[in-house]
Amino acid sequence: MEKEWNTINLLRHSRHDWLNRIQLIKGYLALGDSEKVNQLIDSFVQESNKETAISNLEMDTFVSYILTFNWENHPIMLDYEVEGTVRKLSKYDMEMYDFTQAFFTELAQHVEMFSENQMEITIEINEDDICFYFDFRGKLKGHENMKQWIKDYSKWQHVSVSHLHVTEEEMTVTIS
Repeated sequence: MEKEWNTINLLRHSRHDWLNRIQLIKGYLALGDSEKVNQLIDSFVQESNKETAISNLEMDTFVSYILTFNWENHPIMLDYEVEGTVRKLSKYDMEMYDFTQAFFTELAQHVEMFSENQMEITIEINEDDICFYFDFRGKLKGHENMKQWIKDYSKWQHVSVSHLHVTEEEMTVTIS
């Protein structure tokens, strides 16, 4: 069940995450491990830059779903990347939200629950086109059913799937 995130819940969760990060820094400072502190700070800056890039796409519903996905209990861990020059993609917001939410809901029914299941979304922005790459690594049950679901969804919802590859341990879907 997807949680409804209001402003207070978002701020509470974000504050909790940042306090955990500060505790990590304090711990490594107490141990005198400045190299690890610098690595942590670099990773926090990189993560913040990724959040800035995806937030600047102006796909509010889709981005909210992506940014809060790992805050909930799912059998899949999500990562994302934006490549290319960030620009306004608001016209794709609801279409990509609807697909991603439905896709992840279906995928959750086909993954081995206690396996390391990872999904990476790459949004590639070129001058002439935009591609959304969904790259899954983990354990799938009934991978042929998952493949058929994607074909059916794209047929009925008019989502343009330009590449689809599904095996028991990986799946790549490209929407362009």
